Order: sequence, then C-alpha cells, then structure tokens
Amino acid sequence: MKRFMKLIPLVLVFPLTSCALFDKIAGFFGGGAKEEGDTTVYGTGAESETLRVGPQFPEGEYVVFSRLDNAEAGTSEAVVYKNASHQMTNVYFATSFKTSSIVKVSSGQDLVLKYAVAININSSPEVKTFKNGMFKVGTHIAAGDIKVKGLSSTAGTTGMFEIYKNLEALYGLATDLSEYSNVVAGDAEYTIKNVPSGYYLSLTNLEIVK
Repeated sequence: MKRFMKLIPLVLVFPLTSCALFDKIAGFFGGGAKEEGDTTVYGTGAESETLRVGPQFPEGEYVVFSRLDNAEAGTSEAVVYKNASHQMTNVYFATSFKTSSIVKVSSGQDLVLKYAVAININSSPEVKTFKNGMFKVGTHIAAGDIKVKGLSSTAGTTGMFEIYKNLEALYGLATDLSEYSNVVAGDAEYTIKNVPSGYYLSLTNLEIVK
C-alpha cells in the first residue's frame, strides 16, 4: 500500500453509477425537525443555493448527495465559505462529486450547493450501500478490515480508494496528516487493513464487499 503526503484543495469523485439513494431521499422533502440526528434533507438540488449555518441548518458534518440524474450530466459541487462574503479568498474548502461527499460546517459559515442536497452524517446510514463516493468509517462502514471490489472487468480499467485521517487532511487544510491510497485493477478484490474509526474513505469505481 502506498503512503504519501499531499495537499488536496479540491476532491473529485468519478463513479460509474448514479446514487441509489436519490429516489429514497426524495421522499424526505417536506418537513421534519431541524435538529441533528433527524432525516431532514437540506437544499433542493437546485443549480445554486446557499445554506447558512444557524438554527435552521445546524453546524456539524453532512453527507452531500448529487441530484444529477447520471454520470454524463456533470458533477455536483459543495463549497464552504468562511462567512457570508462568497469571494474566492473566503473559500474554506470545496468538493466536486458524482455521487456523494462529506462536508463540515461551523458557526458563521455558508454552504453553497450546486445540484446537491445535504443530510446530517449520523442520519445517512444508507450511504454504505453506494458503490462510489465518500464514507466515514465507524458511521457508514465498520472499522477494521474493509474489502473493496472493482466495478469493471474490462482490461486496463482501474478503481481507486483513498483514506484520510480527518476532513482537514481530505481538503488539504493540514499538512501534517498522512493519507494512503491504492489502485485496484478491473474487478479484482482488495482488503484495506485495519482502518480506524473516524477515518474517511473515498471510493472511485469501487464497491464495498459485505
């Protein structure tokens, strides 16, 4: 397994299939208490909308889901700004994704979504069924050994996984946090050993073998 250090200002996820949860979370639109632990869907999947951290959108970690219909439709985006001034110099971090990613927002920050919705990370257990995207170990996936499998049997195709200690490492906000990754060829299986709880796992063209 290759170990390396780098800064990542932008995370790109390129899965082969659309998100299976889209139809399921569509039924959540329309209400619910705005508190951590509920199943409130924040946002509508519009081209661009701003969620301001406050009573109606609590601070914390959220899984952001693409609302685009298919992989050819492009990518969804989530940008966290340090404050209400949406200038490039105020970008805290940004991510582009095809299925799902994870963001963390704090008091005073804005989350701008493009073709995406957000659900509290503790209310998104279904994310573990995805074949691609971002997962939190210990929340969506059990800690320990994680087996993944490539999604294509076509010669020359590969999948990739990346593991990060925390979101600061994921979005390049810290330089002293290691990460590791590996490439999986075709539809081969690979076991990622001893992944601790609290880490983050990104899958591209891979699925989790249960």
